[in-house]
Amino acid sequence: MSRTPIVLAVLFSCLLAAAPASNAEDVVTEPIRTFSGHTDGVYSVAFSPDGTKVLTGSSDKTARLWHADTGAHIRTFSGHTSSVYSVAFSPDGAKVLTGSVDSTARLWHADTGAHILTFSGHTSSVYSVAFSPDGTKVLTGSTDTTARLWDAATGAHIRTFIGHTGDVCSVAFSPDGTKVLTGSHDKTARLWDAATGSLICTFTGHTGYVYSVAYSPDGTKVLTGSHDKTARLWDAATGAQIRTFTGHTSYVYSVAFSPDGTRVLTGSHDSTARLWNTATGAHLRTFTGHTGYVNSVVFSPDGTKVLTGSVDKTARLWDAGPVLLVRSTPITGVLIAGAAPGVTDFSKLFDQLTQIITLTAPAVAMSGAVRYDFVRWEIAGQPQPAGQLSVQFSVDRWMTAVAVYEIRKHTLAVNSEPVTGITIAGKATNHSLVVNDQQYVNLSAPAIASAGGIDYGFIRWVIDGQPQPPGQAVVSIKMDDDRTAVAVYFRSARLGVTSSPFSGLHLSPNHAELTPYERVYYAPATVPFSTPLNIFHGLVPYSFAFWKVNGVPQPPRQTAIEVHVEADITVEAVYDLLGDANGDCRVNILDMIFVRNRLGQNVNTGDNWRADVNLDGWINILDLIFVRNWLYTTCP
Repeated sequence: MSRTPIVLAVLFSCLLAAAPASNAEDVVTEPIRTFSGHTDGVYSVAFSPDGTKVLTGSSDKTARLWHADTGAHIRTFSGHTSSVYSVAFSPDGAKVLTGSVDSTARLWHADTGAHILTFSGHTSSVYSVAFSPDGTKVLTGSTDTTARLWDAATGAHIRTFIGHTGDVCSVAFSPDGTKVLTGSHDKTARLWDAATGSLICTFTGHTGYVYSVAYSPDGTKVLTGSHDKTARLWDAATGAQIRTFTGHTSYVYSVAFSPDGTRVLTGSHDSTARLWNTATGAHLRTFTGHTGYVNSVVFSPDGTKVLTGSVDKTARLWDAGPVLLVRSTPITGVLIAGAAPGVTDFSKLFDQLTQIITLTAPAVAMSGAVRYDFVRWEIAGQPQPAGQLSVQFSVDRWMTAVAVYEIRKHTLAVNSEPVTGITIAGKATNHSLVVNDQQYVNLSAPAIASAGGIDYGFIRWVIDGQPQPPGQAVVSIKMDDDRTAVAVYFRSARLGVTSSPFSGLHLSPNHAELTPYERVYYAPATVPFSTPLNIFHGLVPYSFAFWKVNGVPQPPRQTAIEVHVEADITVEAVYDLLGDANGDCRVNILDMIFVRNRLGQNVNTGDNWRADVNLDGWINILDLIFVRNWLYTTCP
């Protein structure tokens, strides 16, 4: 970007000084090459869009074209009648634009040097020129305090931007071409609507002339260089100052952004150019070697080199240095640099001259309610192996490493985690499941889940580590972030109790009233079971024989057992038919009376024990008849 010249008497009255560097490693003293041939000071420099050519403008009234890789002179653009203070390439590189103290700007064929047309209208020196991003318009800034917009094809004047109270030293277009930026001796920079010429914003804060202005590549920031020895960064939308670049020991004549906007370049009356970190304001390095003040600075299109123009009649090409930029660029365009602080280096500029740099990215990065899965790295535009989480490379030039992510919204992972560690996903429901792209998801679990012969009782859900109300079998989750629902179970020891008389006869209904059979118990530590000694069914008595636990007989004739529930256990109460109850080797009424007495239903009739055997509510002759009809002998 070119700077404005100042009156020669003032120029030669100023002292030429070399700026001190912060340390030895920051200073670059040897240029890659020097472009020599002008017979007076070089006031403006530019790179062709493809980076293969260099353009210079000089007080010797000419502009010159050079091979960037060899320094060889290609051609000279002659025609101006005074100093050429500003030069620019058209976006396609086919044309060259020059601005002169002769109050005109001129358009030339880059490949032949032929003059195309002249932009006339300013009433004083043209200090700065620029092409619109689409190449259809030309912008000029003049010491007549105005900037003017022109048709690049015809040279017709379109409009004038009026408002500055001092020389307009520098002009620039916004990246989208809708705005015009100007810098002036009135100590301000101003932003204008390109279509209407109306003033949008004024950048105020410098205490000296504003010699140079530049727009950041993304259009969000404005850079200015001033007579007050500083460069300043501003918010393009609000006009608010962001930071100041301080370090030059004299006026800052020229400013430029790197192609990716991460670095700032300044040229100064102190005969040096300096490189800065845009984001932090940190000084990166100093380019020293010119024997006169540096009027103009610019980056090469790939950002690897720096070009400077000086009053010492030369332009010089410098290595921008082994600097590495690391950027995170999800395919959605959302920046996730703040999503995982301390985990990986995103949107960070490595200023050190490190030979090897290793960068690591997490598998998943979170940004608000949005989840990003790591896809790949790109280094200097070259894709690296997909899915890798780290890259390592040698830093021997300006490189950009980009971590590319893809977006994944509304992801819900559901896992079942029994406390025993046994996976029961196949036995229950909605376990170990990933659900995508739904606002609400209902998850349910059975009250009892079985794995083999073991039952698991559902306890609760845990969502993002937060326990939900215990015992619920269903949860409804709104998926507004990456969440995990965990179904937690405990092992429930199951105890089944059944009665199984070996005779296979059906027991009376009051059997179930006397003892809890055919029931299932869960979780208690111990369960007691009891049964009466005998059960009577009509005239056929049943006698308790023994218990079986998991098919293993327990001691016979016991009337109660206590079982510790720690496994899947089945208890059976086994009965047999009652025979000679009183043990007299005969089955008769005395056995009946014996049984009824044992049941507490006996009646004392004097010498003989009698009972209501036929269950008619009376103890009489009918009971005796009833018994005789059923007498039989079991002993020899």
